[in-house]
Amino acid sequence: MKPLTIFLLLGATIAVVSCSPNSNQKATSNLAPASTPTTSSNATSPIPDEIKQAVKNLPPISRITWKMCNTTDLTEECTKEPKVTEHWGKVQEIKVVKIPAYSRELVQAHVKSQGCFGYYGEAQPEAWYPVGGQTYEVKGKVASASLVESRLLTDQEKEILLLRQKITGTGLVGATCNPSNS
Repeated sequence: MKPLTIFLLLGATIAVVSCSPNSNQKATSNLAPASTPTTSSNATSPIPDEIKQAVKNLPPISRITWKMCNTTDLTEECTKEPKVTEHWGKVQEIKVVKIPAYSRELVQAHVKSQGCFGYYGEAQPEAWYPVGGQTYEVKGKVASASLVESRLLTDQEKEILLLRQKITGTGLVGATCNPSNS
C-alpha cells in the first residue's frame, strides 16, 4: 500500500472507532507506526513532506481558463463554461490549429507552453501544445480561442495538484499533448 493510502485508512479507522458506541475501548491497528508518512510540523497539514519537497524543485505551472468560439458543435457562440487546464511554464498565447481530417474541417486550441501538466512528468521545450484532446468542427466558420485567465500556481496550489495526481494516479485523462509545428 502507498504511504498516503495507509495514512488515510488509519485516520478513517480512528474516526470510526471514536464514533462507535464502545468508544472508550482502545483502538488497535495492524499498521506499523513507521509505515505512516511523515508530514510537516503543522499538524493540520495533510500534505506529506515528500510532496512539499517535490514542489520546491518544480518549475512554474500555469492554470489557464479558456474558451473556444464559432464552431459548429457549440450550441452557443462560445463554450458555455470556460475550460480549465494546467500547463508547464508561463502561458500567454492561445491559437486555433487545423487538425487533419478526411471528410470534416476540424480544429483544436493550442497554447504556447512547456507541455500539459499531468501528461508530461516534467517541463518540455516550449512549443504549441494542444489544450486537452477535444477537437471542434468548423463548417464555413472561423473558429477562435481565447484565454480568459492565465496565472502561475502558488506553492500551496502545486502541493494540492501533486497530491491529487498521487491519489488518483492520473494526470490528464484522454488528453493529447504532443507539440505541433504550427
